[in-house]
Amino acid sequence: MEAVYEIAGESIVDPGPEEKKDRVAIYISGDAARRIYKAMPVPEERVVCNSEGSPVREKTAGGLTCMGDEKGGYECGVRIKLDDGTTDNAFAC
Repeated sequence: MEAVYEIAGESIVDPGPEEKKDRVAIYISGDAARRIYKAMPVPEERVVCNSEGSPVREKTAGGLTCMGDEKGGYECGVRIKLDDGTTDNAFAC
């Protein structure tokens, strides 16, 4: 399993220098992300959300989003507000 995190603010892309860093963004990839994706009991959607312009499969439940590409790669992400635990999407697309 590979996982990374960052302390972030509300903006996913290009946050301003004064933006309050009030949440943690967690990203999981590899087999752990694949297992989470497969376990999510929500419908999958096809979206184009990568630099190659190829479609990926995506499942979203609350703030948790997991994606699987045509090459078998998987990634999940979620952002958690540090003051109240609410979640939101960690991906810009």
